[in-house]
Amino acid sequence: MKKQATRNGIYIYNMFSAEDSEQIRALGAALSSPIRLQLLHYLREGPKSLYCLQQLTGLSATSIAMHVKKLEAAKLARLEYSPSKKGFSQLVFLCLGKIEIFGDSTAPAPQKSLTVSMPVGLFTEAESYASYFRITTNNPDDLSYEQIPIFSPKRENAGMIYTDGGKVSYTFDKEIFKNKKISQIVLSLEICSECPYYSNTWKSDITFSINGKELCTYTCPGDFGDRPGKLSPSFWTSIVTTQYGQLVHLSVNETGTFFNQEPCAPINLQNFKIDGSENLVFSIETKKDAKFFGGFNIFGKNFGDYPQDIELTVFFEEIN
Repeated sequence: MKKQATRNGIYIYNMFSAEDSEQIRALGAALSSPIRLQLLHYLREGPKSLYCLQQLTGLSATSIAMHVKKLEAAKLARLEYSPSKKGFSQLVFLCLGKIEIFGDSTAPAPQKSLTVSMPVGLFTEAESYASYFRITTNNPDDLSYEQIPIFSPKRENAGMIYTDGGKVSYTFDKEIFKNKKISQIVLSLEICSECPYYSNTWKSDITFSINGKELCTYTCPGDFGDRPGKLSPSFWTSIVTTQYGQLVHLSVNETGTFFNQEPCAPINLQNFKIDGSENLVFSIETKKDAKFFGGFNIFGKNFGDYPQDIELTVFFEEIN
């Protein structure tokens, strides 16, 4: 199936397009069930475990799994594994946004998008507010990582970086935004809290900013190390330490700022000069006065669970 066309985060379908017909059928099937509409209502209140949905509806585990699968096929919900006291629980998240279905004559031209990947070690600013700021490379010979200076050339090979409290910033060049009418920017990364060894319940308040303007603070639930990271090299998975994080998305469009698709601030694109006149500086910080001063780990494409570095995706129309 093709990658779905979007505009300002809106899913766009052409009812007469053979490529869109499968997704339209999945959408219709998902919305045709009163039970699935009820599940969407529950998910609007926040993510729910499969067990919680069973309790709310009185349905069996098999029935709930079937209905959630239908919602996933329609891109109305997503299922993720989340650490819990008993190991892992399956959480269902609402993905419902705005959907537009057009005939051939009225379908808008899909927006273009550009994704830039920033290696986790290529930060332009880094500062520790507590005991340490460390770099782990993809080379097992560098396991004396405590000794690597923050701005060492070795940082370009970083597989992950971590601090028990501090700030790191990444600069995306202004050329990315030139000759484009930007409608949305999305930043995504794999991240978790940081403590000695690991603790799945070690909370941390992590603040995200663009060009010095704070967008939101995310309370990360833990520093995850109860299992190996899916992508981490063997020399790292053999150590009792942080292994994986959570993939988070921060988006800014014409209406506001969203964290994992949930509104988090009224700050919109008009609050920034994203027109090619200045660079975009993305900062991640555990502030000194944070309620949960728990640091952070940022994972690169060869560590953790997700095969990506820090990604910036820009949705735009070209300006001639």
